[in-house]
Amino acid sequence: MRLIPIGAPKLGFPARIEIECGPFAVAVEIEARLDQHFRQSLARMQETMKGEARLMAWDDEHSLVLTAQGRGDLKLVANISDGSRRGRLTVEMRLDQSYLPGIIRNIERCFPQG
Repeated sequence: MRLIPIGAPKLGFPARIEIECGPFAVAVEIEARLDQHFRQSLARMQETMKGEARLMAWDDEHSLVLTAQGRGDLKLVANISDGSRRGRLTVEMRLDQSYLPGIIRNIERCFPQG
């Protein structure tokens, strides 16, 4: 999965989510809500290895949820809609906690705060 910036910030951060999982592949463009709450949730998660950080799109059709439960692993769940609310792709990934600092650095580098 990749989150790629595709333009200057507007209401949110224009981004493309690309997901490949086995034979499935999807790419959608969103206005990501990379707000202070999301960033603080990631920082708190890095400190405690517990909690949840939700990255939502302004249209509420797409989301990325990163969860840590203190056992050294992370769960990432991506929900992508086809826009008509009839089709939805949900991908769940398990990651080692060692990925979290890189995720935070990449968010800050690619989607800097104003």
